[in-house]
Amino acid sequence: MKNITIKLPDSVPPMIGQSFVAIIPGAVPLFLFNCIRFFFTYTPYKDAIDFIYKVLQQPLMGLGETLPAVLLSVFFMQLFWWFGIHGTLLVDSIIQPIMDPLALQNYNAYRSGVDAGHLPHIINTTFMGVFVMQDLQLGIALIFAFWLAKSARMKATMKTVLVPSIFNVSEPLRIVMLTMLNGI
Repeated sequence: MKNITIKLPDSVPPMIGQSFVAIIPGAVPLFLFNCIRFFFTYTPYKDAIDFIYKVLQQPLMGLGETLPAVLLSVFFMQLFWWFGIHGTLLVDSIIQPIMDPLALQNYNAYRSGVDAGHLPHIINTTFMGVFVMQDLQLGIALIFAFWLAKSARMKATMKTVLVPSIFNVSEPLRIVMLTMLNGI
């Protein structure tokens, strides 16, 4: 692919000749994805987005609204944090596209007159935010618990993570905890 270019005569200025170098490498992906788009018009899905939605997202939404899925996502969040990887950011990028449509369905059901106690999905983005991602409450509780500790080092360290925890930023607390407990 690197050496496939349009050859121009030497009389063409170099700046114009260089602009033609990217035409074929740029046209190949366009042609390829147009072929894929054309292929999908002959399927029941009609386009790739509908295919992804029906084949991947709908089954995952059915799995995502279960308690085992929430527990598994929380487990992986904490596991990644244990290894120093931002677990919430990593797992949320996978779980949010599953949970957001569930919350939207709840919103639409509520707007159409369904009682708040009978919304279709208990587990959704709101559930995750209120009951799972309680970094603010848990972080501040942990800070005050360590302030009650006898160790001067823990008290001094916890003073530095108090302000971020008030604003629901728990990463300093988690990183400090990993460092203190692992003794790195």
